[in-house]
Amino acid sequence: MKKDQMSASERFHAVMQFKSFDRMPLMEWATWWNKTLTRWYSEKLPANITDTYKICEHFGLDLYKQNWINHLQPGITIDTHRGIGLLPGIDPNKEYKEERKNILPLNNFGCSINDLDQFKQWQKEKEQGKTVIWFTLEGFFWFPRKLIGIENHLFSFYDHPELLHKINSDLADWHIKIIESICSVCKPDFMTFAEDMSYNLGMMIS
Repeated sequence: MKKDQMSASERFHAVMQFKSFDRMPLMEWATWWNKTLTRWYSEKLPANITDTYKICEHFGLDLYKQNWINHLQPGITIDTHRGIGLLPGIDPNKEYKEERKNILPLNNFGCSINDLDQFKQWQKEKEQGKTVIWFTLEGFFWFPRKLIGIENHLFSFYDHPELLHKINSDLADWHIKIIESICSVCKPDFMTFAEDMSYNLGMMIS
């Protein structure tokens, strides 16, 4: 049974709760590859439409606005494509103990002011029926791997289990701060954990 036209948020919640809805959600949960966009522009997508959400609107999709929370102190960057990690040394236990306060913003309330301002604006848009709000946290497999590198991470389950417990304990505390700060200004529709645990040849963990 179809309902009268719903907002994107109402539609999402109706589908997730197995209730009646006006139509299926139309969404793109990941940003498009640059070659996809190049082709679309060659096929007459207006060149002035470059913002991800503006492209969604152009194609008549529901607006699902995502904030992937940065879990590192401002200014810290990691070249994750090579799998090296931020702390790729011989003794990751020692490195993490020395660097943990410089990596995770453990002493902060939660999200940055810019993030909170964004969530406040998105909440207004949600109340107007314009958008679905979601955010992504880095999970308990993803984040340690990013810190100590792919190879060290996989060996650490056997070699340094106490290190993984410490990293993930800090991460859980940080997640709680993040969630509390977001929910103080906004009511997100859902959240996700980033957890790439497999690749083209199979799982990274049994």
